[in-house]
Amino acid sequence: FSQKKKSKKISLIKKKVLSRLSKNSEKEFEEFSLVTKKDFWNLQSIDDIGSQIDYFFRGSDPLKPFDCKIEFSETPGILDVTIVTKDRQNLLLNFIEKFIVNKMEVLEARVFTLENNIVIDTFKLSAKSYLEFNDLDLKRKIKKLNEDLKKSSNQDKNKEIVISENNRKNQVLIKKTQISIETIPSKNYTIINVLTNDRAFLLLDILNVLLKNKLMINMAKISTLEDFVEDTFHVQKIFGSKILSSDESERIENQIKLSILKGR
Repeated sequence: FSQKKKSKKISLIKKKVLSRLSKNSEKEFEEFSLVTKKDFWNLQSIDDIGSQIDYFFRGSDPLKPFDCKIEFSETPGILDVTIVTKDRQNLLLNFIEKFIVNKMEVLEARVFTLENNIVIDTFKLSAKSYLEFNDLDLKRKIKKLNEDLKKSSNQDKNKEIVISENNRKNQVLIKKTQISIETIPSKNYTIINVLTNDRAFLLLDILNVLLKNKLMINMAKISTLEDFVEDTFHVQKIFGSKILSSDESERIENQIKLSILKGR
């Protein structure tokens, strides 16, 4: 795709989104569009984008310090979670820790940071163990998750999340692992790609590596494909620069590899 074709594609997506909003306030929509980035429009469905704007960004009320929407997915046993809040270091790591505490597995995630430092994080969580509960139990579970996520916004941003070895799977068969760290495709971000076999707490271990190396996540795409996970992170150093040193890239890559083997 040339730059012109990409821009045309995003313009078409925006028109479709605007046409589906509950109230077609073009001015309000344009103001929101000014703080978004390309990936926000490219990596989500038109319905999902429209739902996010309608729920979190419409009307005259100011944006809440923390806002969360949790609902059942069309797929049985899956929860759709959308969080909108102000970004800070290791925010995603803290959210993942709360999912683990609530015995939920991240099947898919999209993390977007807007130009005004607001994050829109969407997750698909496995909630199969909750199917035995009645409606009241489910409402209580969702309420607790909402409360835990809200508390995580005040969590120590520099604290490494440590999961007891007793809670990890005893056996992990690593059949395939591919890690790449790219600096050329983006002017502002380093892109880290990880493809490996899924296991308990894998995402948490990878995020802890990024934390140790003081890397901020600007965009992330997390996908679980049967036994494999495919994760992509757009990262910057705390002061806004890319990873420029090949030695630094190699060190981070080796640390991620070691973190993947943690669950053995």
